[in-house]
Amino acid sequence: MKMSYLIKMVLLAVVFCFTSISVADSTSTGDSAYFNTQAKQSLALVIMDASKNKTSYQKSLAIVNAAFEHAEEKKLDPLILLSMMYAESTFNANAKSGYGAKGLMQVVPRWHKDKLRGRDPYAIGVNIEVGTTVLDNCLIKHKDNIYRSLSCYSGGASKKYQKRIAGMHKRLSDHMRAMNILHGVSPFRVAEFNKPRIRDKTPNQSLDQLVAELHKRKT
Repeated sequence: MKMSYLIKMVLLAVVFCFTSISVADSTSTGDSAYFNTQAKQSLALVIMDASKNKTSYQKSLAIVNAAFEHAEEKKLDPLILLSMMYAESTFNANAKSGYGAKGLMQVVPRWHKDKLRGRDPYAIGVNIEVGTTVLDNCLIKHKDNIYRSLSCYSGGASKKYQKRIAGMHKRLSDHMRAMNILHGVSPFRVAEFNKPRIRDKTPNQSLDQLVAELHKRKT
């Protein structure tokens, strides 16, 4: 039987914790800013692994940082954006399709000239900004229904496309839950796949709730 994603992510989080102690300096591990820095750095390692090490750690971290930045602007789950990048380009910032879609989120320049405003669609920050805006527009149009919105984003892609995104979202979500448990705190809200918006009024899960949820997933 293969090792579950949960066990893999807990082990990765533990290894990362011991290999990045220097990041902490005198800051408490319970501090939200410190935790978020560690969380993003560890997510970069997951992205490297998902890209089969074709994307460097530095690029992976830049991808994570941009995803969090633009997701926050639109009140979106950043893990949805990262999962879409996995399905669209396998985290290849230079990806190009025969249809003319470019970059991490496979933005089609001729459709989004107003959003690109002459900027390079291959640039990590620009591509994620535009892709996030397109997804946000789709979510508004379809009243936050993630499945219809993904179909809108991709021009009617198959259920296989949606399942690929959902699978990566589960992997990233399990990783973040493992990070929350490892640190004994829950500053990162892990959203459900079918609830792509991060609401300010949504309370963080307690540690007991996180453990119970992961146990339920494992069984």
